[in-house]
Amino acid sequence: EGCAPFEVTVSDMTDQVAGLSSVLQSGDGDVVENFTGMTSLTYENAGTYTITLTSTYGNAVASATATVVVS
Repeated sequence: EGCAPFEVTVSDMTDQVAGLSSVLQSGDGDVVENFTGMTSLTYENAGTYTITLTSTYGNAVASATATVVVS
């Protein structure tokens, strides 16, 4: 939770193996395909945003979410 502009750092701590695909959705319309490592997201406007990281490996899918509140 914070005031705009608010910066959030997101990191993918999964082991990077062949065939693993991760997609990061920022909650404000930005999508990072094949996300690995770390990135910063900056929220310029007040609101509630849901960050979603979805990883796929074969038929297995795992997701993690976090909520960011910007005032």
